[in-house]
Amino acid sequence: MKAIHWLRSRQEERETAYWLSFVAYEKSDHSFNNRIYLLYLILFFGVWVFVTLTFFAGGGAILFEMLSPENPVRVALLVQMVLLAVWSLFSAWKAIRRCPVLFSEEDGLLISQTPLPRGRIILRWLWMPWLKSAIPFWIMAVIFGFSLAEVTIPGAMGANRIFEYMGFGLRAWLAILPIHLMLFGLHWLLGVVRLSTRGNSNRWLRIAVPVLALFYGILILSIGGNVIPSVLQIVDLILIPLRIGYAGVFNWLVWVTTWILAFLVLVILFQSAKNFSLSRAVQETGKLELISTAKQYGFTSLVEQEKMQQRLGVERKPTQLPAIAGPGVLIWKDVLQTKRTFRLTGLLTWLQIFGFLFVLPVLPDMGSRGIVIILWIIQLAQISVKRIRSDLAVWPLIRQLPISHKKFLRNDLGFTYLLAVLISLTGFLLGCVVFGMQIPGLAWLVPGMVAAISFAAVFDVIRRSRSGLLLNGSVPELSAGGILLGILFAGIPLMTYLLVSGILGMLLAIILSWGMGYLAFELVAYAYRNIDHA
Repeated sequence: MKAIHWLRSRQEERETAYWLSFVAYEKSDHSFNNRIYLLYLILFFGVWVFVTLTFFAGGGAILFEMLSPENPVRVALLVQMVLLAVWSLFSAWKAIRRCPVLFSEEDGLLISQTPLPRGRIILRWLWMPWLKSAIPFWIMAVIFGFSLAEVTIPGAMGANRIFEYMGFGLRAWLAILPIHLMLFGLHWLLGVVRLSTRGNSNRWLRIAVPVLALFYGILILSIGGNVIPSVLQIVDLILIPLRIGYAGVFNWLVWVTTWILAFLVLVILFQSAKNFSLSRAVQETGKLELISTAKQYGFTSLVEQEKMQQRLGVERKPTQLPAIAGPGVLIWKDVLQTKRTFRLTGLLTWLQIFGFLFVLPVLPDMGSRGIVIILWIIQLAQISVKRIRSDLAVWPLIRQLPISHKKFLRNDLGFTYLLAVLISLTGFLLGCVVFGMQIPGLAWLVPGMVAAISFAAVFDVIRRSRSGLLLNGSVPELSAGGILLGILFAGIPLMTYLLVSGILGMLLAIILSWGMGYLAFELVAYAYRNIDHA
């Protein structure tokens, strides 16, 4: 076991050195100057963290007074419980799908065949992931404690009351410590049990997330007082370990009892890991550990390669294709690609498209609205060319499809177009309802404008494509010309809508929006048909 401890210690030291490198501290340097620099870092970041936490605590105090000025403790408990519930449900869901203990392939070669107690290995690997997971909740608890101090401490907050102020944050931090450890151990317990059994014996784990969701739902509703009294009394007992962090006097007996429960969970985790399969754990998490390590050391090409292999579904079950014949199969291809390549950054792009049109009705003048529309056009153009660029990168395969040019373009670009129209219209109409602004005519222009902007961007990419370069997977990026062309095609119906009043102006603008969209599509079809002749 000493060798395992040495191996894990080296890994933890490397990870600690990685984070210390951000502040230019060299852990291996034992000189006097380096130790003075470490003392300076501790003092500087200690003051900086305290000032930052007090800044956010001011916002928390405003939230408490706005939601429940007579009972700010209930608001703190409610928000903290919601955040804990979301994290716990997501972690439990991941644990029953993939091993929560991350082992590298090197770990598998070194320890998977050893007769060492699996429980000790699991516990030795637990502490660093727990610490990284716990820090955000520690920060949240301290902020809520400081916010409660600003709400409840009477009189002015002077330097002579700094220790009283810090006591609120300290009590909240002490309360969350054993609670988070207990929940973290439960999540690992689910993953360990799954890899300690085979066959149908672990099917009951599938109900763990729904049961936890029901449990957290009852806790959250009870904090708001929306459950029957008998249930409320039981829930109050469960919430006592969390409440002591916001009480005037810290209950040490409850705190020690919570620590005992947390250590009991770790004991159960240790006992449940007797038949834990290290080889299966390495098989499930080896790639994730490799990606994490490569990302830390800046090997971005390796990270992208491994992520691409995962997104392509190498380790997934075969997809059941729906009964779509002919060009319609391209729509399913787009849906499947969107599902396999989904990232948070892509979601943020769609949220920006939604947000630009959401705030459009409330903007005061035409200048600000014009800027927002231009930003919307830029985001829309960038997202419209992603699918066609990925298809052009496999030009030999795409060119041999027995599908006409226009049918290929309609089906290949149709999914992104419909999604863009849906999100844009939803954002605009929701903004009109929320802000009470009435701009109904503009909503009729959105479908045609989206078509014009999207096809203008695609035309810009295709017109600069060359078959010789496409054979090597070299596809042009969207240029400023494509964005300017989209602004022109969208600006013509918009200016018509603004300058020509009445029903006639609106009808003319709608016709022009669809006309610009049709013109842009014809340009795309012409450019695509003539790629080989360029």
